Amino acid sequence: MADSNNNGILDSHEKWFLMMKIMVLLWSMVFLTASYLGKADVDRTFLATTFTAAAASFGVKRLTK
Repeated sequence: MADSNNNGILDSHEKWFLMMKIMVLLWSMVFLTASYLGKADVDRTFLATTFTAAAASFGVKRLTK
């Protein structure tokens, strides 16, 4: 997460943005898991793409050998 103030303390807008990113990550993870368990009938491609984009926003990358 970028600190626009360069003081190491997140301001209220940065905290709000971080909270929204976390909520999108958790939302997509819950619904993607539920769809694979047969509990939800949703488009898995959309959820997988949303989850991947949310994870990438935190710097998570795919392992390559």
